[in-house]
Amino acid sequence: MRRPVYLGRFGIVLAVLFTIPAPSLMEPTDDVLSPYRWKHRLLLIFAADTMHPAYETQVALLEGEEAALAERDVLTAHLFADGGSRLGDRRLTHDEAEAIRQRFGVAPGQFAVILVGKDGTEKRRDDAPVKPEVLYADIDAMPMRRREMQARDAGA
Repeated sequence: MRRPVYLGRFGIVLAVLFTIPAPSLMEPTDDVLSPYRWKHRLLLIFAADTMHPAYETQVALLEGEEAALAERDVLTAHLFADGGSRLGDRRLTHDEAEAIRQRFGVAPGQFAVILVGKDGTEKRRDDAPVKPEVLYADIDAMPMRRREMQARDAGA
């Protein structure tokens, strides 16, 4: 008759750890944003919901700025803790929005505006609404944007 093997606390912990998928096997959090890399700058607006006062102010500031944002290849994402998030015209699942939130270290319900360059890295972070002119100044000072403007001027 075989006796049961006693694993002890360490053995139980190991058994549990081996049942959790390794991070490298899990879907990377960057997958949501990777299609936009080298094509768009991203303006990520985080808030608890659409009724957050800072969010309402930020949206009002960006109203009518579509052409200026498009000229700079800026795509806006609206990321909410309670769902209904979107990136441009694309609706994001809760998991996608949460992955973006975690990648940039924004707590659920926290208001934040993050500008992401075409290279996928964070270029600016604010915890209060930002005027478009401030964003444009930062974008227009970026080396890649300067090259884009020179190329546009040369072709005109």
